[in-house]
Amino acid sequence: MPRSDQPGRIDAVIRTSDHICIFEFKLNGSADDAMAQIKDKQYAAGYRDDPRQVILVGVAFDWEDRNLGAWRIERN
Repeated sequence: MPRSDQPGRIDAVIRTSDHICIFEFKLNGSADDAMAQIKDKQYAAGYRDDPRQVILVGVAFDWEDRNLGAWRIERN
């Protein structure tokens, strides 16, 4: 589980038997901004002791297209 003293709030977490995917979504921001927030606020820190692979996903929504604009994925 994420730490309760963690700054900020994770937008979404998907847990499978092999992976933990941490998502941050930005509307009219960039996927890089979303990834930077995941790292700056140390969202993955609460999963350090978990044996599953942690995957960080920064997603930018495009308001005009009303769709995903860009995404960035990193393995932690």
